[in-house]
Amino acid sequence: MRRPVVLLTMICVLLASCSTQTAMPQAASKVTQANASAKAPVIPAKAAAQASTEAPVLPEKAAAQASTQAPVSPAVPKTAAAPKAAKAPIPAPAAVDVKITLISAALIQNNHVGNEWGYAAAVNAQPIQIGETMNAKLNPADRLVFEASATEADKYPDIGTATREIAVSSLTEQQTTTQLDVIVTENRGRYSGNIAKWRFVFQIEK
Repeated sequence: MRRPVVLLTMICVLLASCSTQTAMPQAASKVTQANASAKAPVIPAKAAAQASTEAPVLPEKAAAQASTQAPVSPAVPKTAAAPKAAKAPIPAPAAVDVKITLISAALIQNNHVGNEWGYAAAVNAQPIQIGETMNAKLNPADRLVFEASATEADKYPDIGTATREIAVSSLTEQQTTTQLDVIVTENRGRYSGNIAKWRFVFQIEK
C-alpha cells in the first residue's frame, strides 16, 4: 500500500516541476516584453510633444501686432506760413486852420499902482498886437498857449503875468473868445500891496 502512494507522490512532483519549467519561460518572456515596453525610447514622443507645444509664435505675434498697430503715415513737410498782411497805416488827423486875433488889452482896475504902463501878448510864443490876427495850421492834438503881461514902469517896476492853454480838439464852435486877467501888485511906497488889473481878450476862429 505504501508503494502506490510513493509513486503517486513522485508523479505529482514531476508534474509540478514540469509545469513550473514551462511557466518560467512564459513569465520570462512576459517580463522581457514588459521591460522592453517600459524601456522603449520616449524621446521621439517628448520631442513631438515639445514640437507641438513649442511651435514658433513669432509670425503670429508679428501678424497680431501688424493688425493692431495703425500704419504710420509718412511725415508731411510743413508749408511756410503765409506772411501776415501789413496793417494799413492809420491816417493822421486832418489839420485845423485856426485864426487868433487879440481883440483888446485894457487896464480895468488901478488902485494907486501907477500910470506908466506897458503890456505884451503872445500866442504859442509868437507876439501879437491889438487888432492883429495870427493864422495857424494845427493838429487836433495841439494846444494853443496864450500869454499876457503888464508892467508899471516906475523906479521899481511892478509886473504881472498870466497864461492859459486851450486844446485845439476842444474848439467845437466856429468862433469863440478867451480872456486873460493880469494882476499887478504895487511893491513899494505907501500904496504897497495895492493891485491893478489888465484884461486881454482873444478871439479864436476855425
